[in-house]
Amino acid sequence: MPHFQITGLIEGKVELLILINQIFLLKFLNFYLNIYIRPRLIYPNKKLRTFFKF
Repeated sequence: MPHFQITGLIEGKVELLILINQIFLLKFLNFYLNIYIRPRLIYPNKKLRTFFKF
């Protein structure tokens, strides 16, 4: 019985890691879109573009 519980825990941890990874990836993509792509769409001017690229 304990053996099955341990494998279940490991599987649960793997699922949790995958979930955390997906959330992190989505947040990173959202951050990338906000910082790099959106300013380029709103401010085509080169001076403003370099100013908004923190």
